Amino acid sequence: MAMVIAAAAAALCATPVASSELGWLAGTWRAQRDDGYSEVTFGPQHNGLVAGVLRVVQEHKTILVEVISFEVRPSAADLFVRHLSSDLSTRETHYRFRSVELCANKSVFENKDGPSASPQRSSYWIHDDGKLHVLIEGIAAADGSTRNYESELERVR
Repeated sequence: MAMVIAAAAAALCATPVASSELGWLAGTWRAQRDDGYSEVTFGPQHNGLVAGVLRVVQEHKTILVEVISFEVRPSAADLFVRHLSSDLSTRETHYRFRSVELCANKSVFENKDGPSASPQRSSYWIHDDGKLHVLIEGIAAADGSTRNYESELERVR
């Protein structure tokens, strides 16, 4: 499945955009699961910044809050992410990514700490189905293996 989504994501950006515009992320997006849901809200792009917050709810309990910030420049963008517990205490160090691909409805970021950093890549795109697709690649596990995380979210607002 990850290969199918990754291949679909790669095909979406035939023509990169000349300037960074991430306003297409604005809105509230939700992925429902049997045991809960994930919901992310992005504000509109303003003065080169898109800010968002994600919460993951499992069995009626918030297990993760993620603060997301895209700093947009004329031909590039940086992505900053911080994970928090439900009481807003920091769970992990923050993540910093730089854009490697910017399109009209897709953005791909690589970890600024290099190819051995975890996670390695973070991609966001809106597919023809209107859903927001998120693919986080190269997440390191304690045993040294890596995994990917993918999500498909529907716009709710």
